[in-house]
Amino acid sequence: MPLDDTLANPRSRARSPKAAAKPDPNAEVRAELDRAYAELLSKAKTAKSREVLAYWASSRADSQSDAWRDESKKALVASGVLPDYAANPLPVGTVATIYSDPLVMLSVKVTQQAARLNVDACFADLAAAGVKVGLLRRLRKRHTTEFGGAHIITALLVKP
Repeated sequence: MPLDDTLANPRSRARSPKAAAKPDPNAEVRAELDRAYAELLSKAKTAKSREVLAYWASSRADSQSDAWRDESKKALVASGVLPDYAANPLPVGTVATIYSDPLVMLSVKVTQQAARLNVDACFADLAAAGVKVGLLRRLRKRHTTEFGGAHIITALLVKP
């Protein structure tokens, strides 16, 4: 007689009819990406091509993951589990558990965002207050740090 390990094995309980969850709407999309990646990988002739294909597949998975997270976040806000912090931001310094059950927990930590100075408006006010425009320009140049351009890398399939 086989042992009943449902009490010792939490994964067995998760498969019970009571614990059956809604089907994952993204499972088919992820499976299709896996199939496409495997097929393309078999056609790759060089190590570099395989590395670029891996980058492409991970980029696609990342964007799908972002979309899935955004959909989930909207559903959680609609159900009242997640606060609508865009409409009603929590105070800076908040650290709280939003949701908790035996399987999963959501927490929130609100940090101070960096302040942004509207330099043009500030300089206009300073000039109006009598500070010489030439001095403002020299100081702006001296205290400005230039960074390299943002590198946005997009991976596209040329020929599937």
